[in-house]
Amino acid sequence: PKEPKATKAAAKEAAKEAAKGKSDPPKGKSEPPKPPKPPPLRGGKGLMGRLPVTAGRWSEQRVKFAMEVCIAALAPTEDGSVLTRQEVRDVAKQRIGDTGLLDYVLKAASNQVIGKYLVHRDHNADTKVLQYRLEALQPNDPRLKGAILREEEMDIPV
Repeated sequence: PKEPKATKAAAKEAAKEAAKGKSDPPKGKSEPPKPPKPPPLRGGKGLMGRLPVTAGRWSEQRVKFAMEVCIAALAPTEDGSVLTRQEVRDVAKQRIGDTGLLDYVLKAASNQVIGKYLVHRDHNADTKVLQYRLEALQPNDPRLKGAILREEEMDIPV
């Protein structure tokens, strides 16, 4: 059964009014700022599904190997000491010559869980240099569920 045209028009007007009421906050009150959106993910399964879009430039195996090499380079910092970005690159460059890949991995791994470690990236305000360090996570730590590269997926023991 068809609705009369007057009823359809009235329904459209009511929908417009409802939309206006939702978008305009009450005067004197402002809405809290929305948190920034995370970088888009490629989707799909495996490591590449958990990385930002620009990873399409390298194969999954190369990105995985580069992450493992960077974690191995940072492993001595488990005690809380830090390595600069350049120091990590220099150590990792001995095994991986693609510095663009290393830079991508270091940026993608910052403040993420990889294996059983949380990779911290900090900016030293005095020297204006990026610094990296690892924090070993306990096996029951809930942050392990969101790992970019899980420990059982790693080929290089760290």
